[in-house]
Amino acid sequence: MKKTLLMAAAALAAGIITSQAQPVYSQNIVGYVNQPLPGGQYVQITVPLQASPTNAPEQVFPVLQTGDAILLWNATNQQYGTYTYFSAGNWLYPDQVTFGAAPNLPAGTGLFFLAGINETNTAVGTVVLSNTNAPVTLRGGLYTLVGSLPPIGASSLENTNLNLPLQTGDAVLLWNGVTQQYGTYTYFSAGNWLYPDQVTFGVSPALSVGQGFFYLAGVNETWTQNLIVP
Repeated sequence: MKKTLLMAAAALAAGIITSQAQPVYSQNIVGYVNQPLPGGQYVQITVPLQASPTNAPEQVFPVLQTGDAILLWNATNQQYGTYTYFSAGNWLYPDQVTFGAAPNLPAGTGLFFLAGINETNTAVGTVVLSNTNAPVTLRGGLYTLVGSLPPIGASSLENTNLNLPLQTGDAVLLWNGVTQQYGTYTYFSAGNWLYPDQVTFGVSPALSVGQGFFYLAGVNETWTQNLIVP
């Protein structure tokens, strides 16, 4: 895929997750995640929580202002579709002609957000913890925009809570907000990744809470997270 298909995006500064006082992991953990959205910059994020049964964009992003846009990746045609917000239920569609409701955004959906001015979205909702929730199909040779289903960070992409189906030759593309470019990290074996300079090898990069990333699988794979909780 040409680099031009990978839109410029800003790095995500992760928020904080809080839960109810009862120290029991269940389907009823409620939390929030703060997501800074710099004006005029593409921010690569995932939807961190289940805000409602439908997760309509207006519920996922209560900070929405007229002119804000979300870019959704189509893994089949390897292109983005841009939805521009005007008012509740009134979005300009990717054809730049039609108006209507934007697609629902289930927890774990990877996307880009383009704010018109500096904003901070506070996502509030239920933390999705199920170990078998929403398997993601990763098709060989195609870029897939993904992120962790529950809002967790990881010091390594090999983290067991992420449970990525890493195979030799698989690549992860992470956005660098300083250089405004993607860095491609290619997996060879545990603790052995080819870095973006295509020369250096080292340990896996980290992943922030709510950070989206592109995954490029060598062959068809299925990613099912296996969140380990006490």
